[in-house]
Amino acid sequence: MNIVYHDDQLLIEQLLQDGERAFDYIYDLYWKQLFQYAHNRLQSEDIAKDMVQDVFISLWNKRDGLKLNSSLSAYLFSILRFKLINFYHANEVRKLHALRVNQHDHPSENNIDQRVHINEVNSLLNSSIQNLPCKMKEIFKLSRIDGHSTLQISEQLNISEQTVKNQLSTALKRLKLNFADYLTIAVIYFLLK
Repeated sequence: MNIVYHDDQLLIEQLLQDGERAFDYIYDLYWKQLFQYAHNRLQSEDIAKDMVQDVFISLWNKRDGLKLNSSLSAYLFSILRFKLINFYHANEVRKLHALRVNQHDHPSENNIDQRVHINEVNSLLNSSIQNLPCKMKEIFKLSRIDGHSTLQISEQLNISEQTVKNQLSTALKRLKLNFADYLTIAVIYFLLK
């Protein structure tokens, strides 16, 4: 059936009521765009297809509680971007593990590379933390550096625990986005090495 939805909210309502038809429509509407975006970044057709499939699985699994703050397209692309970040992060972890294993063959060369890499990561982390808004930076440091609980922070700063949790969540998302570009560059560097 050839259905055209002009309103994302209406489409989401249809997804809840008549799930499969609306889902098929969303799939047909966005699959190619999502695939091209993933493929351009991954340069692997199979991995891109799997990742886009995961985006649609995520949409299907979350359809009951789905509330859009932006367009459906923006929502789907944000899911894909987080999957790409996680993919790059997992690759980076594998590369670091391979470096550690490889250290037995060239210990001094790998130790220098590893120290440089650790210094770069620490520098990026410190810079990213410094760029957070003042209150968010203070909450982040109290939590992640000083090891205070959300209750302790909320009492110390005279704010609600939920505000502390929200600020920490936002800070972590911002830091994760800052590291996404770094991880992409690091993955490319290690692939070309």
